[in-house]
Amino acid sequence: MPRFPLLSPHLLRTTGLTRLVPFLAAALSCAALAAGESRVSGVAVLEEDGTPAANAEVLLLETGDVTHTDDEGRFALDVTGLSSASLHLDFGHLTGFAAATLDPDSDAELMLDEPVPLDEHQRAHEQVTVTASAFHAAPLESFGQVQSMEGLDLANESARTVAELLEGTPGIAIRSFGPGSARPIVRGFDGDRVLVMEDGVRTGDLASQSADHGVPVDPLQAERVEVVRGPATLLFGANAIGGAVNVISMASHLAHAPPPGFRGHANLDWSSADAGRRGGARVQAAGSHWFAWGGGNSNRTDEYDSPAGVVERSQTEMTQGEVGLGLFNERVFFSVSGRMDDARYGVPFAGEFHGAHGDGDDGHDHAPLEEGEELAVDLEMQRRQVRADLGFHDLGFFDEAEFTLRASDYDHDEVETILGTGEEFVATHFDNRAVVLRGELKRSRGRVESRIGAWGNFREYMAAGEEALAPATVQNAYAAFAYNEITASDRLSWLLGARMERNIYDTENRAMEEEHMDEEEDAHGHDHGHDRGDEEEEEEHVAPPVRDRSFLGVSGSTGLRLRLSDAGALVATASYSTRAPALEELYNFGPHIGNLAFEIGNAELDPEQSLGFDLSLRRSGETEGSISVFRYDISNFIFGAATGEMEGALQVLVWGQEDATYSGFEIEGHRELGRLGLTGSVSYVQAELASGEPLPRIPPLQGEVRLEVPFGRLRIEPRLRFAGRADRVYQGETPTDGYSVFDLTAAYVLVRNQMTHNFSVRGYNLFDTEYRYHTSLIKDLVPQMGRGIRVSYSLRFF
Repeated sequence: MPRFPLLSPHLLRTTGLTRLVPFLAAALSCAALAAGESRVSGVAVLEEDGTPAANAEVLLLETGDVTHTDDEGRFALDVTGLSSASLHLDFGHLTGFAAATLDPDSDAELMLDEPVPLDEHQRAHEQVTVTASAFHAAPLESFGQVQSMEGLDLANESARTVAELLEGTPGIAIRSFGPGSARPIVRGFDGDRVLVMEDGVRTGDLASQSADHGVPVDPLQAERVEVVRGPATLLFGANAIGGAVNVISMASHLAHAPPPGFRGHANLDWSSADAGRRGGARVQAAGSHWFAWGGGNSNRTDEYDSPAGVVERSQTEMTQGEVGLGLFNERVFFSVSGRMDDARYGVPFAGEFHGAHGDGDDGHDHAPLEEGEELAVDLEMQRRQVRADLGFHDLGFFDEAEFTLRASDYDHDEVETILGTGEEFVATHFDNRAVVLRGELKRSRGRVESRIGAWGNFREYMAAGEEALAPATVQNAYAAFAYNEITASDRLSWLLGARMERNIYDTENRAMEEEHMDEEEDAHGHDHGHDRGDEEEEEEHVAPPVRDRSFLGVSGSTGLRLRLSDAGALVATASYSTRAPALEELYNFGPHIGNLAFEIGNAELDPEQSLGFDLSLRRSGETEGSISVFRYDISNFIFGAATGEMEGALQVLVWGQEDATYSGFEIEGHRELGRLGLTGSVSYVQAELASGEPLPRIPPLQGEVRLEVPFGRLRIEPRLRFAGRADRVYQGETPTDGYSVFDLTAAYVLVRNQMTHNFSVRGYNLFDTEYRYHTSLIKDLVPQMGRGIRVSYSLRFF
């Protein structure tokens, strides 16, 4: 009987467990059963002391089947029908995943006498993708471009927002009007062209329509965060031209494979430059036919220090909580959950612009400011969600069926404070209610993996007050989609996807806005001050008429994946997408401080049509990474065109259309240098109109370099973040100098049976460099955060 190690170090790919907690060892065996069935089985132990890795999650990527190790670390998975192909197994211990490739032989019984330990300094960066594939897949096997972060990587980052968490990810930049409103920019695309989701469902906020609106998602709630570019975004929306960010929570995997017993995690951290305090905890439990989860977190920062001084009104606070309960058996699961999010954050310098767009007074509906008085602006938001998920397994023709219903009620107030008196006014109130329905069928048989489904989003939007730029609108959207990955041979795979989506806008006349303002005062007790007996000055610009609109769009994608070797692949994709104009593009009119513009919408806009191409060369192994180039040719590109006029301190923008192109590249890689690990990335995008004029706020060349230096359980990681000079600018923009910022992280991991402790200290911007994001709307007024340290502790128990 042949005996040899099936889990050699060069076959291992880790993103958390082995990379940061290098104490997992595993042995695998594959046996041909007498009945003609096959299985893969083995044992996982902690390398440090040989104790069993109990309750570790084991995932078979080819089928999505999941099991858990027992108290002795043993596991077994049925691999019937897969014996002739390589299997991808992933181990999770609530800290990340370790993956191995195994080639089973149906003609021989392969066994190991004892576990094969992993090299404790072995690191790899290949990650399991969920969002971008028909089923779970490694990036080498995925058609989309995917970056992800999970486990202790999340804990060590200690980011306050999802955008901050993803800083340094190839192709990602940050749009903000201060720390509380940060949102990801993907491949230069912003706003409605980037989709932010929680467990595959849109967040239901208003962050896409204004730079001072934040995303009500704290990275503490995440088990995993994925950034997806490419054809798989059609599964979630035709508007995700740039890409999608999916925040995957603890609850997402419970219904499919609830691990037995009780487990969870807790985090604490403190930072100096913004006096940040953050803490949270999440727990889950499961019995024979039930599972439950719950948790919460709180995040507070003060005004942050920059090399130019303290940035006033940059404080943030956010509180979140959730609870859920589910039932399951071998074929059915059902869960229901509730969630609340509360936040308040300052909007730096917004008060100055609020006081500068009117004529004769401060431009507000309260009494004019007295001499010496200043105005400050905060944004206070709430979100309440209820979600239900229902799923079925082994349906005959289909392997799985999943259905999701989520209802959310999001509202926020833009609160103005007269400094010195403390008097507060709710200047504008926004209300956004949405119900999302999603159903999906999955099938993985032979050489075809498929996902087909339907989606509906029923939204009611209303704003009242000074910046109620768009009238009350009901937006209903419906879609049907299909996504297929076809294995033509051992080396060649083919992708075919399609989506049909209809968007319907039913809007009220602008004349009805005052009635809604009165209703909001009665409902919320706010005085917007619009009925003060004063004559309103006649606007120089006349609001364009509004009308109901409906759009029907068809989108599609195709691609080829060619395996060049066991460690390399070439992936080429093409996609065509049709994006309906967003509500703000159709109907906004008036001064919009959040975008530093006086906006004039256009209810006659046509849909955007985008033709995108992506070519990617990928490699795994001791040297791993990818090189990608992309191009998007967009007809009827919708953007705010500057007229050259000014309305007070705000430039006048008219939403119009012109053809545009986005093109660029993304390079990332990792190299094992003995005990060391070197990781680097660089990305660039150029975006311009057909006339050759650059589009506004496009990020420059940017990237980072990290070196991982292990000393036993201690890991030292210096990091250099850099960006080039941005000098191809839209009219009215100013160039932005390049920068280099140095960070240093020290992380120490202590593993005990059924418990992992992680301590980290990060020094950020250690040379106190004065730098600015070209994509920040207030970059000419204030730089980014200065020198500071962040101390973090995380505990995971299982």
